This record gives sequence, structure tokens and C-alpha cells, in this order.
Amino acid sequence: MSTYVKNYADDHKAYIFFSDDTSTVKLPAFLSAFSIDMSIDREKISKLTNDYTVYRDKGVSYTYNFTIDIPFYNRQEAIDGHSKIQTLQNMIRPNSGRRTEEYVSKGIKILFRNLINNGTGISSVATHGVSVVLDSINVEYNTDFGFFDGKKTFYSKLYTISFSAKVIVSKAGKKDVCLGYNSDGSYHMDDTKWWPFQFDKETYNYRSPNTYESQYISSHNAIMTFRHVSKKRSVTLNAFIDNFSKSNSYEFQKHNLGADLFSPKEIKEISYKFLVHFPANNRKQAKQNMIMAQNLFRIFAPPKISAGHSYATSMSFANLVKNESVYVNSVSLKIDTNMGFFDQNKRYYIKYFSVDFTAEKGIKSEEAEISETSEESGGSSVEESPSSTSTSDNKRTNAQRKEDYKKTKQKKVSRIRIQR
Repeated sequence: MSTYVKNYADDHKAYIFFSDDTSTVKLPAFLSAFSIDMSIDREKISKLTNDYTVYRDKGVSYTYNFTIDIPFYNRQEAIDGHSKIQTLQNMIRPNSGRRTEEYVSKGIKILFRNLINNGTGISSVATHGVSVVLDSINVEYNTDFGFFDGKKTFYSKLYTISFSAKVIVSKAGKKDVCLGYNSDGSYHMDDTKWWPFQFDKETYNYRSPNTYESQYISSHNAIMTFRHVSKKRSVTLNAFIDNFSKSNSYEFQKHNLGADLFSPKEIKEISYKFLVHFPANNRKQAKQNMIMAQNLFRIFAPPKISAGHSYATSMSFANLVKNESVYVNSVSLKIDTNMGFFDQNKRYYIKYFSVDFTAEKGIKSEEAEISETSEESGGSSVEESPSSTSTSDNKRTNAQRKEDYKKTKQKKVSRIRIQR
């Protein structure tokens, strides 16, 4: 390895480790792209006993997507690097023995300082490496830099390698990299607590030295807050917003009565999509941003898939989102590697990253609409005076109101037919 590459990798601990049960591959890592994606799979269940659609967690997944550049100074370095990359590819490839013997893949472990780890430490790949399945690896031989050629062989001077690594859920007796906070706001007993950046702090308060930034935030109320269902956990961040949108979709019932007529059936979805930037003026602010990201993952993630239902997150942003209950479906944290890092104490402090969110607002069921219609007409509110509603009407169940609601809709359709 060239003196410059080796010295840089040694000084900055810029090595990434890949390990399985038998071997370990160590590569210098010049990071050119990096993201962590969280995706939550939920199902919607409408119940007659509940005014709202129930959201139930089915699964959560975490994926690393990253790209590293590996330069070589001479032909021998390129030969050694080529051999290591071949070993890595053989390490992750499911051969015939694994396909017949392993019902569940063991995967491999990866460690890259505090950016890729299992949340328990950053020093040993065997102990602190995160267990993943590398389902995609793309090796690009950079033709712009050319090759070392000789003896009828070609060895690339620069490799660009892209990885997609899916985190393996914990095995019995081991902790998960990330579980959502319990309903009382405490950490789940099976959560490592400090994934993904391995900062062992729950909070880190730091005021930005950027006067313009502070003035803008305070004068424009440009803050966004996410609050856990327990009300004991929340993250308030500066709303450097990009691509903010709110989507509404509806379902209508089609009637073929000589001409197509449509009657409203239900609201299918109200969803948000937005991106928030996290800039850092210095190392302390970068640390604060990364700790906020650790908390956000746990506010959004389910505590355990066996839980009976999903926990909604309260979201507010000035007048655009007023303390609404939402279910965050996906989070993508992307590092701007061109901005670089603050580097200290064997850790990378991210100068600039962004987080892309998709969230869905909880939808009221048909029973809720019926109940609200009755309340507006003075039929069922318990706060009304006895003179405004009869005793028998107060005793009507939601099922009875639903039946009346359906009859009313049928009468409307019949009137339309008669008029035609």
C-alpha cells in the first residue's frame, strides 16, 4: 500500500472490516456514499369497536448502502487488493454447502468505526461488528485511472465498491441493534441503546454558534418536533426542510345507472413526505445531530413485533402540521460525504447529513364518521343536555348507527334512480 494511503488510513483509522467464522478482510475505506435505511411494514385493521384504523407492526428492517474507493500505488498493491476483494466475494457468496445446510443465513460481520457497528462498541469486528447479509456488491474497475498491466494481466488502479447490507435480526440471547422505546418511554431490554453511531448518551444539548441560524430558527418558528407516545421522549430539530408534501387519496364507489355516478366511500390515505437537513458547524453540533438521529430511530421503530398494535408518533411543524398522530413508514439517513467529517477519538462526526421521511396519518374508520355525524346532529354526545336528545337514542350502539347510515345511503341512491 502506498505511503500516503497507508498513513491516511492509519492516522484516521479508515479501515473497514469484513469477517465470517473463518477469515477477516481489512480494506482501506475512502467513503464516497453512505446511507442507513429503516423500513417498517404495517397492516391496517379496521375494527367496529374502535373509531380509528388500527395499525399493526409486521416487521422492521435496517439496511446499509455505502460505497468505498480503494486506490493502489503500484502493481503489487493492486494484485494484493484484487486478492482481498476476491476473498470478500467468496466470503459472502452462498455456496452449495451453505444453500443445503443453512436454513437461515449466518451472514457476515462488518465494522467501520462508529458508522457501521452493532451499537455495543467500535474496536473489534468479532465483538462489535454488525451482522448483515450482503445481498448486493458491485465492483467497478475505474477505467479513468487505468490499470497496471503486464504479463497479459490487468489490475485496476482504483476500485469503487458499492454494498447493500441488510441487518440480521438478533438471535436468541442477543440484543437487537435498534428497538423502539417502550410505551413508558424506557429503553427496551433487548435494545443495544446506542446504534447506529455508538454515542452512549441519551441527550446532548449544544447551542449553535451560528448567529444567523439561531435568529432564523427563532424568528420563523422553524422547528419540527417528534414526540413518542409516552410523552417522555421527544426530538425537536431545526426545520431545514426540503421536498415537503402532503398527499390525500380517496376512494369512491361507482354506480352504473345509465351514467357513471360516484358516491364517497372513504379516505384511503393521508401521507407526508419530507426531507430534513442536519448541518453541523463544529464537532459538538455534529455529535448533537447524531444523538438526535439515534433517538429518532427509536421513537419511530416498534419496540417488539409481537406488540398488539403500532405506536403513533406525534408530529408538529408550525402551522403545517399541528400535533398530528402519524405512523412513520420509512426513514433514510444519508451522509453528504463531500462535506467530510470531524475526526477525533477514533470517531467520525458527520458534518452534514439529511433524513428523508415518509409518514402516514392515522385514518378514521367508517364507525368514527357515523359517530361524528350523530354528534353533529345532536344524537349521541354525552355532554349534551337531556332535553336535546332522548334516552333511547343515547342507548343506541355504534352498530345500530352504522345500519342506519347504510340505509340512508341506499335511500339516496334510490332517489337518484327515480329522478332519472
